[in-house]
Amino acid sequence: MNVFDNIEAQTKVVRIEAHGIDVTYVEKFLDPVVATTMYEALKTEADWHRPKMQFAGVEHETRRQVAWHADYGFTYRYSGQEHRWVDWSPVMQQLRAKVQDHMDMEFNGVLLNWYSDGTEYVSAHSDDERDMEKDVPIVAISLGAVRDFIIKHKELAARYVLPLANGSLLSMAGDTQRVAKHSIPKRPLCTEGRISLTFRRATRKST
Repeated sequence: MNVFDNIEAQTKVVRIEAHGIDVTYVEKFLDPVVATTMYEALKTEADWHRPKMQFAGVEHETRRQVAWHADYGFTYRYSGQEHRWVDWSPVMQQLRAKVQDHMDMEFNGVLLNWYSDGTEYVSAHSDDERDMEKDVPIVAISLGAVRDFIIKHKELAARYVLPLANGSLLSMAGDTQRVAKHSIPKRPLCTEGRISLTFRRATRKST
């Protein structure tokens, strides 16, 4: 049986096109039961680790866990860290096929973030690293707890908040990474975990 046989009809699609921001949100991209099953599987399938970041010259270990999985040899560098490729797991392959079919384009890597509860977060940033192919959308699948996604223009007052549902898809295209920053803020009252998978097209291969 195909795990996607029970996908629900898309009942909510939000499109944000303003001031260079180009974001599309599909609330029910996956059936919630399928999404929860995948969330549980990825807890053990992904190559989780806690990267160390530099802040004011001091090295800190992040609370959330991350994993980078990709086609052979493709690496990903950000915040001074290099993430060498690890092969795709079964659930990741299933999700990649579904995302590629939906977007009508191919992706060769996926960055996963695991937030164990609402105290774990990611601050405002842009996914504009040199190792990513320019002008290719970044597509995120959200599994688990609902968490707010905030996107804010770098120069204007434009700010948008989208609660990312279990099994939802969000794509950031066009000039979004150049003109805006996005974040997943803390939500201390949230006691459940969330895993995000952001599908990308990397350009750098390890030797």
